[in-house]
Amino acid sequence: MTNRRILGFTWLALAVSLGMVLNSFTSWVWVDLMGRATQLAGASFITVPGALSAVLSGAAAWFTWKHEGINRYVTEVIAELRKVVWPGRDELRESTIVVIISVLVFAGVLGSFDFVWAKITNVILFGAG
Repeated sequence: MTNRRILGFTWLALAVSLGMVLNSFTSWVWVDLMGRATQLAGASFITVPGALSAVLSGAAAWFTWKHEGINRYVTEVIAELRKVVWPGRDELRESTIVVIISVLVFAGVLGSFDFVWAKITNVILFGAG
């Protein structure tokens, strides 16, 4: 897949995500300010907040697509990500085991410290009883 195609998919995904967020936000604002969501042009499935969020997310996608600095940056990120060497199955399994064991050991140590400090605090605050 070419860098330009990946870049296009990236902007499309960002525009759709932004549209969903804006749709939720504008619907919330519209309902709170206007009392109810008004239908646009009699279409039962297009609301004013939905149309507004689609226009705003489309404008944002168009702006980022045409902005040379943003495009150059994302293209460089894609080029660098192509250089990444992903771990093999065995290395991934061994690393996962190390992480799980480390988490369990540190959880035990921190739990022990918490238990000891809780006992010390209870003795200080409430006496030796």
